[in-house]
Amino acid sequence: MKACKLVAIVDDDRFDRVSAKRAVKRNWPEAEVLEFPYASSMLDHLRTPGHQSIDLILLDINMPVMDGFQFADAYSNLFPEIRKNTRIVMMSNSIDPGDSMRAAKHPSVQKLVTKPVRPAAL
Repeated sequence: MKACKLVAIVDDDRFDRVSAKRAVKRNWPEAEVLEFPYASSMLDHLRTPGHQSIDLILLDINMPVMDGFQFADAYSNLFPEIRKNTRIVMMSNSIDPGDSMRAAKHPSVQKLVTKPVRPAAL
């Protein structure tokens, strides 16, 4: 994966956000990392005019209120200039093959990785 300057981690679990941030920083020490405990907060950020272009979104599948797939669906409806340079990698503890198939088929999702996220997975 190409170098990332700005990464967003969307996960309701604090430990998983910390683990993902460590993996990001090992790959891209200079990257700025934004953390969002809720997918809806990430969408609000993306809809805010003038925000920096995000290179990578690490997105948990299972979250309260709005799960990762609901976020990915809403993200697909954002303006193309918001989406054009951003990659989405879903994260999950799940071993449900349905989650893997659904992530692989979603047009906005690049891949699915297991948690805790390891630097090599990025």
